Amino acid sequence: FLVNETSKEQSGQPATTLLDTGKEPTEAEIQQAKEQLGLDNHPTADKLMDVVHKMTHQKVRADEKWGYIQMTRANILAVHEAIEDSAAENKDVLLGITSRWMENDFSNIVEGHNAVWKLQEGSVGKAEGILSESEEKEIIAEQFE
Repeated sequence: FLVNETSKEQSGQPATTLLDTGKEPTEAEIQQAKEQLGLDNHPTADKLMDVVHKMTHQKVRADEKWGYIQMTRANILAVHEAIEDSAAENKDVLLGITSRWMENDFSNIVEGHNAVWKLQEGSVGKAEGILSESEEKEIIAEQFE
Protein backbone atom coordinates (compact mmCIF):
# COMPACT_ATOMS: atom_id res chain seq x y z
CA PHE A 1 0.00 0.00 0.00
CA LEU A 2 1.08 3.53 -0.69
CA VAL A 3 0.37 6.05 2.03
CA ASN A 4 -0.64 9.59 1.15
CA GLU A 5 -1.08 12.10 3.95
CA THR A 6 -3.67 14.69 3.05
CA SER A 7 -4.59 16.85 6.03
CA LYS A 8 -5.13 16.90 9.77
CA GLU A 9 -8.46 16.68 11.55
CA GLN A 10 -9.18 18.79 14.63
CA SER A 11 -7.80 15.96 16.78
CA GLY A 12 -4.39 16.48 15.17
CA GLN A 13 -4.43 12.97 13.72
CA PRO A 14 -3.30 12.69 10.10
CA ALA A 15 -6.02 11.90 7.58
CA THR A 16 -4.44 9.31 5.34
CA THR A 17 -5.43 7.32 2.34
CA LEU A 18 -3.97 3.94 1.52
CA LEU A 19 -3.97 3.52 -2.21
CA ASP A 20 -3.75 0.05 -3.71
CA THR A 21 -1.06 0.64 -6.32
CA GLY A 22 -1.26 4.32 -7.15
CA LYS A 23 -2.85 3.62 -10.55
CA GLU A 24 -6.44 4.20 -11.55
CA PRO A 25 -8.59 1.07 -11.81
CA THR A 26 -9.96 0.08 -15.19
CA GLU A 27 -13.68 0.24 -16.03
CA ALA A 28 -13.74 -3.57 -15.71
CA GLU A 29 -12.25 -3.34 -12.20
CA ILE A 30 -14.80 -0.69 -11.21
CA GLN A 31 -17.63 -2.85 -12.58
CA GLN A 32 -16.26 -5.85 -10.67
CA ALA A 33 -16.19 -3.75 -7.48
CA LYS A 34 -19.82 -2.71 -8.08
CA GLU A 35 -20.80 -6.37 -8.42
CA GLN A 36 -18.89 -7.39 -5.29
CA LEU A 37 -20.46 -4.55 -3.31
CA GLY A 38 -23.96 -5.27 -4.61
CA LEU A 39 -24.13 -1.92 -6.40
CA ASP A 40 -24.50 -3.20 -9.96
CA ASN A 41 -28.29 -3.41 -10.23
CA HIS A 42 -29.98 -0.16 -9.13
CA PRO A 43 -29.05 -0.25 -5.43
CA THR A 44 -31.44 1.27 -2.92
CA ALA A 45 -30.60 4.37 -0.92
CA ASP A 46 -30.22 2.12 2.15
CA LYS A 47 -27.67 -0.06 0.32
CA LEU A 48 -25.68 2.99 -0.81
CA MET A 49 -25.64 4.39 2.74
CA ASP A 50 -24.60 1.00 4.10
CA VAL A 51 -21.62 0.77 1.74
CA VAL A 52 -20.46 4.35 2.45
CA HIS A 53 -20.90 3.80 6.20
CA LYS A 54 -18.90 0.56 6.23
CA MET A 55 -16.13 2.14 4.15
CA THR A 56 -15.69 4.91 6.73
CA HIS A 57 -14.98 2.31 9.42
CA GLN A 58 -11.47 1.87 8.01
CA LYS A 59 -10.59 5.42 9.03
CA VAL A 60 -12.71 6.46 12.04
CA ARG A 61 -12.46 5.94 15.77
CA ALA A 62 -15.76 4.77 17.30
CA ASP A 63 -16.77 2.66 20.30
CA GLU A 64 -18.69 0.25 18.08
CA LYS A 65 -18.33 -0.60 14.39
CA TRP A 66 -20.41 -3.18 12.54
CA GLY A 67 -19.04 -4.17 9.17
CA TYR A 68 -16.12 -3.04 7.06
CA ILE A 69 -15.65 -2.45 3.35
CA GLN A 70 -12.11 -1.69 2.27
CA MET A 71 -11.58 1.80 0.97
CA THR A 72 -9.80 0.91 -2.26
CA ARG A 73 -9.74 3.24 -5.23
CA ALA A 74 -11.96 0.82 -7.19
CA ASN A 75 -14.50 0.69 -4.34
CA ILE A 76 -14.53 4.49 -4.01
CA LEU A 77 -15.12 4.91 -7.74
CA ALA A 78 -17.76 2.15 -7.74
CA VAL A 79 -19.81 3.63 -4.91
CA HIS A 80 -19.44 7.17 -6.26
CA GLU A 81 -20.69 6.12 -9.71
CA ALA A 82 -23.55 4.10 -8.19
CA ILE A 83 -24.63 7.14 -6.15
CA GLU A 84 -24.41 9.41 -9.21
CA ASP A 85 -26.64 7.00 -11.17
CA SER A 86 -29.16 6.64 -8.35
CA ALA A 87 -32.31 8.49 -7.40
CA ALA A 88 -31.45 8.11 -3.70
CA GLU A 89 -33.22 10.54 -1.39
CA ASN A 90 -29.92 11.47 0.28
CA LYS A 91 -27.91 11.51 -2.95
CA ASP A 92 -26.46 14.99 -2.32
CA VAL A 93 -25.17 14.02 1.13
CA LEU A 94 -23.57 10.82 -0.17
CA LEU A 95 -22.03 12.55 -3.20
CA GLY A 96 -20.63 15.23 -0.90
CA ILE A 97 -18.82 12.51 1.01
CA THR A 98 -17.58 10.43 -1.91
CA SER A 99 -16.60 13.45 -4.02
CA ARG A 100 -14.00 14.33 -1.41
CA TRP A 101 -12.81 10.73 -1.32
CA MET A 102 -12.37 10.89 -5.11
CA GLU A 103 -9.81 13.64 -4.46
CA ASN A 104 -8.09 11.57 -1.72
CA ASP A 105 -9.45 13.99 0.87
CA PHE A 106 -10.55 12.16 4.00
CA SER A 107 -10.35 15.14 6.35
CA ASN A 108 -14.15 15.07 6.74
CA ILE A 109 -14.38 11.32 7.35
CA VAL A 110 -15.77 11.75 10.88
CA GLU A 111 -18.46 14.15 9.72
CA GLY A 112 -19.26 11.88 6.76
CA HIS A 113 -19.53 8.82 8.99
CA ASN A 114 -21.76 10.61 11.47
CA ALA A 115 -24.00 12.09 8.76
CA VAL A 116 -24.68 8.63 7.32
CA TRP A 117 -24.90 7.09 10.82
CA LYS A 118 -27.55 9.68 11.71
CA LEU A 119 -29.49 9.05 8.47
CA GLN A 120 -29.46 5.37 9.41
CA GLU A 121 -30.79 6.34 12.86
CA GLY A 122 -27.66 5.10 14.62
CA SER A 123 -27.65 5.12 18.41
CA VAL A 124 -24.31 3.45 19.20
CA GLY A 125 -21.02 3.91 17.36
CA LYS A 126 -20.78 7.63 16.70
CA ALA A 127 -17.34 8.43 15.27
CA GLU A 128 -15.16 10.43 17.63
CA GLY A 129 -12.00 10.94 15.58
CA ILE A 130 -9.71 9.82 12.79
CA LEU A 131 -7.48 6.79 13.24
CA SER A 132 -3.74 7.29 13.09
CA GLU A 133 -1.86 5.80 10.14
CA SER A 134 -0.72 2.84 12.25
CA GLU A 135 -4.24 2.24 13.61
CA GLU A 136 -5.63 2.27 10.09
CA LYS A 137 -2.98 -0.22 8.96
CA GLU A 138 -4.04 -2.48 11.86
CA ILE A 139 -7.68 -2.32 10.72
CA ILE A 140 -6.64 -3.17 7.17
CA ALA A 141 -4.55 -6.12 8.35
CA GLU A 142 -7.29 -7.40 10.66
CA GLN A 143 -10.22 -6.94 8.30
CA PHE A 144 -8.89 -7.33 4.75
CA GLU A 145 -5.65 -9.34 4.65
